[in-house]
Amino acid sequence: LSYGVKFNEKEWSIPNIIKNASIDIKCAYIAGFADSQGSVHKREVLIFSQNKKGVKEFNNIFLEIGLRSSIQERKDGHMLSIHSRASLEYFYKNIGFSIGRKNDKLNNILNNYKRGYYTTKDVLNDLKPKIKEFISLGYSQRKTARLLCISQEAVRNRINGGIKR
Repeated sequence: LSYGVKFNEKEWSIPNIIKNASIDIKCAYIAGFADSQGSVHKREVLIFSQNKKGVKEFNNIFLEIGLRSSIQERKDGHMLSIHSRASLEYFYKNIGFSIGRKNDKLNNILNNYKRGYYTTKDVLNDLKPKIKEFISLGYSQRKTARLLCISQEAVRNRINGGIKR
């Protein structure tokens, strides 16, 4: 109450002292809220509230610390979704849940990702001369991909000119 915020479901807001705090403090605040209002579902952490303004404030903090997130409007409230492998890993390592079953579920999701990280289009396009060089030397698409630590599909797309800047 001394922070000048309300605590009922439809009117709460994140205190300015938290908004202006260090990332560690923000992560701790998110963790407390996520323990109460959060869940782990498929490949995302979901945070639900009936308070649109509060959800937007959390989304701003997520964006500030580099988490990919989006808000989904529902008839019973607002769902904030944290998604992408890198964002989920950051959440797990730096925010987490104090509720063991939620943390375990998130850990299992992260351990079961079949694909690795995606290489950005810009990085792949910068590798295009190397890809052409390896192919001209007679390397297979598979070997070229392994040497450059990228997917075979990315090599194939660059050879066929399928992906442009």
